[in-house]
Amino acid sequence: MGQGVLTTGITRVGGSLRCDGVPLDAIAAAAGTPCYVYSAGLVREQYARLAGALREVPHRLHYSVKA
Repeated sequence: MGQGVLTTGITRVGGSLRCDGVPLDAIAAAAGTPCYVYSAGLVREQYARLAGALREVPHRLHYSVKA
């Protein structure tokens, strides 16, 4: 994958996709489809990267997800 491409959070275990270790088919069965699934680890990683990049200037970070 190219530089800057984020691959954290979603993995394939056997024939099952998982997000942060949770099978996506289990989420789909419980929530129905379509549904949006976000990796808490990826959100935290991105927050840390942005906060680090902006550490020299006063800033506030906000996060929004699709409703």
